[in-house]
Amino acid sequence: MSYPHNQPGQAYWYPAQHVPPRVDSAAGVLAGVAALGFGVLTALGSAAQYHLWWSYSDEMRKLMGVLPSMVCGPIAALLLIPGGILLLRRTAVGRVLVILGFVPLFAEQVLEWQRHVPASPFVLAWSLGFMALYLGVAILASLPSVTRWINAREMNR
Repeated sequence: MSYPHNQPGQAYWYPAQHVPPRVDSAAGVLAGVAALGFGVLTALGSAAQYHLWWSYSDEMRKLMGVLPSMVCGPIAALLLIPGGILLLRRTAVGRVLVILGFVPLFAEQVLEWQRHVPASPFVLAWSLGFMALYLGVAILASLPSVTRWINAREMNR
């Protein structure tokens, strides 16, 4: 019998309980962890680069100018670290911060590539590899399964 009422062991006056389906998203967890990792690495790299830049003489700093990673790195770190934490907490604003956090990193790679065009084709390959990695994590964070994963938390509250 497939009828749920009046079965042995179940009282006839209680309807069957609705259990919401469990929604897991490896894409959301992976995007959150990757964003957190890239944010921490970018923050550490920016701090090391600022320390190194200030250790040079005034003439050398004027010759070098401001590096793209000195501008884009802190912005990306300020977006990716909270974005990764909030995405792992399954909030929609964390998802937006993660996607927006990769924009400065993408711009940094474009600016570094433009700065070192005559160096070698390996610089281009290196920059394109990082751009593909950044784009992959941003796409991972924007998948529909991540939306369902975030919305499932909102419904279970």
